[in-house]
Amino acid sequence: MLAQSISIKDHCDFPNSISESSGICTINNGHSFWTINDSDGKPQLYEIDSNCNILRTVEVKNATNVDWEEICTDDQGNIFIGDFGNNSNNRKDLKIYKIYNIDLIQSDKVMADIINFQYSNQSEFPPSDAFKNFDMEAMIWLNNKIHLFSKNRTSPFSGYTYHYKVEDKAGDYKINPADSFITGPGPSILFWVTAAAISPDHNKLILLSHDRIWLFFPLNQEKFFESPVKQITLGHYSQKEGICFDSNTDLFISDEYNSTLNNGGKLYSSSLNTILNINHYTVKQSRAIIYVKEILNLEISPIDLLEIIDFQGRQFLKKEGLISNKLNLENLSRGLYYIILKSGSIIKRFPIFKE
Repeated sequence: MLAQSISIKDHCDFPNSISESSGICTINNGHSFWTINDSDGKPQLYEIDSNCNILRTVEVKNATNVDWEEICTDDQGNIFIGDFGNNSNNRKDLKIYKIYNIDLIQSDKVMADIINFQYSNQSEFPPSDAFKNFDMEAMIWLNNKIHLFSKNRTSPFSGYTYHYKVEDKAGDYKINPADSFITGPGPSILFWVTAAAISPDHNKLILLSHDRIWLFFPLNQEKFFESPVKQITLGHYSQKEGICFDSNTDLFISDEYNSTLNNGGKLYSSSLNTILNINHYTVKQSRAIIYVKEILNLEISPIDLLEIIDFQGRQFLKKEGLISNKLNLENLSRGLYYIILKSGSIIKRFPIFKE
């Protein structure tokens, strides 16, 4: 599975009240979008326009936001909210809230139907590290079913995302994996699944991660992962958590603000047109992440300050003063890091992957 690439462009900045957008969907072809905040936020949906202005705030009266991680819609204009974020793989209260015909509701408060579910293949809460694949951040609706795609937190990272199906009506369900797909070898932060989207014609499925997507096209609606698949890099790294189709080829992507990366909290747009017009796979490395084995050429001078941190904000190196432009990373462990350079008034930040 060779990678192609598309570019994404900044569309607008979310207001402070939507700093942790963890999902996005549209009902009316991109004239407006619905989004949510993730864990411990208020049980509210936000309707925004294409400039990120809030049009409506709707509270779900009979819901709590334990860890809202995804939002999607069906063909009738109903909205589903996934309260199934499960970082520690220890939750037993997984839910999907269903809100009927939200565009027709005038009130700022609504009641939701509740779809409760459990994983039949989970017996320990939490399981051992090698089996931690019960987190969830990705969901679509198709053919009267909710389709879920797991966020893999296994250690060592196995690369699998599991596809589950659950009924789209209120009830209590136990669900089994319907299929699985290996996104890649890791590191997990680049290959776990954080959102999903299906095109209006139901012919394209996308799984999202922080700097890439997987496009299944044309989509086999019975067995998703038997469809042809392309891995597509986005040339941009951030904590991307939401994706939806505006048309059969145009995309909108949302991310959370990340203080460590000093980026995010935005709505982006992109298009699949160039990908869909290519008949053969081409290889193009993403510019978003620099891959390095031992020596990193910093390409900035003079350097006043250099820091290396990981994506949890832990500092691994800090240097000030006369710093060489060639940084030896031989003793740095394999993984994903963030480089911060300061030269006068210029601050440059970029991610690296130490191979």
